[in-house]
Amino acid sequence: MTLDQMRYFLAVATESSVSKAAMMLQRDRSVVSQAISSLEDELGLNLFERSGNSLKLTQAGNRLVLEAKYMDWQASRVLEIFGVSETDQALEVKIGISEIGPRDWLTALLSETELANYRVSIVCKSDDLLLELLEQGELSFVLVASDHYLDHGGDSLHCFREPLVTVCAPDSHLADSDKVDIETLVTTRQILSHSLLGNLNLKLSYIYGRDVWVVGSLNDVLSLVERDLGWAVVPYRAAAKALKSGALALFEVDFDALGSVIEWDVKFSNRQGDSRTTRIVHDWIHANVDRFNHIYAKELRHPFVLKQTNKK
Repeated sequence: MTLDQMRYFLAVATESSVSKAAMMLQRDRSVVSQAISSLEDELGLNLFERSGNSLKLTQAGNRLVLEAKYMDWQASRVLEIFGVSETDQALEVKIGISEIGPRDWLTALLSETELANYRVSIVCKSDDLLLELLEQGELSFVLVASDHYLDHGGDSLHCFREPLVTVCAPDSHLADSDKVDIETLVTTRQILSHSLLGNLNLKLSYIYGRDVWVVGSLNDVLSLVERDLGWAVVPYRAAAKALKSGALALFEVDFDALGSVIEWDVKFSNRQGDSRTTRIVHDWIHANVDRFNHIYAKELRHPFVLKQTNKK
């Protein structure tokens, strides 16, 4: 039996709902539900019974409420005696990252700052859904592609630029051309993920095909391109492994309209109120923006990429 279980139990007892308790606690519903189930299993008792759309305490549950409140008070008292705030013991940050976003950037942020000591929740969705959650105060900050066409409000900080490449299957007719012209590109199926559609800047800049397939994830995009079902524009790091193994091929276009980089921003919620987290992330980004620009700029100068793009 843990203190967290008792606090989850009290929240459900107060809200008469696991979902409402999870929202109040800022936890996933499944985490709260599992904690209650485990507590009931340990005690060998049913603590709640369903009454319509809400939960009602059983006789055993009513008895446990008093004990849980006392246990919670004792824990708070111990922390108070030793001068430690509960906030410092359970700092939490909820981070959103674009489905096509660079995970190595996030890994570095979490390992190189005080956030390593936080309880971290990571949400990976399309940019538009992440910005929705941010505006609702559900996330501390998000890493999304820059959108020059829309102002989502809140604090925003530019992070770095990352190279994009156009890829196709090795047997595709696109791979046989020195440079692909706009007419050929437009008449060949393009495959993209929902995340690309979720950002107006990316949507306007990188969708060219008349025949467009939209799939759920970047991995799905790469898988379909490998099967020669279309072409795609993707971050180089996402395709690097498949390119080096020969499962994908690079091709060049003979016009400048198709951009070669994707810019990444961190956006903070106006409603979050976590000034400490914001300060930590701000300071780290300012200190590392040149580092990551350099890392990603080097990717397109990798010997393998140069060999492929110059082999014709």
